[in-house]
Amino acid sequence: MLHTSPIDASSILPVLTGRCQSRAGFAGLTTNDTNQQSYLSIDSAAGVNLMRETETKLDALHHVAIQVEDIGRALKWYSENFNAETVYFDDTWAMLRFQNIYLALVVPGQHPPHIAIEHEGAERHGALTKHRDGTESIYINDSEGNTLELMKPVNN
Repeated sequence: MLHTSPIDASSILPVLTGRCQSRAGFAGLTTNDTNQQSYLSIDSAAGVNLMRETETKLDALHHVAIQVEDIGRALKWYSENFNAETVYFDDTWAMLRFQNIYLALVVPGQHPPHIAIEHEGAERHGALTKHRDGTESIYINDSEGNTLELMKPVNN
């Protein structure tokens, strides 16, 4: 089983430079820096290794959409409990911007609960719909029945 998580490379520097009493579990450890962040991979069968840099451009999560019964009430609750900016709202949906992702509040019957992914080539899955906020996307289901919104990449 492979587990991956971001790490501070300085925490493993003693192991990398040989200034550590024990190297148990660190056989084959190599350094790598991807976007100024190192990643530690722990393979329970093979030991610990740092992931190799990928040249593939990764897709981005744009937002998560959750269903709420009352947009105004939900928007008030999120605004009072979190430091987020309201980007848009009306009677059927609202968009909140957090530091790292957007949260869409939607009413049942208007939009399904979903995860939106900015994806080059979203149109390969069918015709994109242009939305009132200017984005273009298509809704699909993954292999497990979860609803995904594939969005044409947005220039933020």
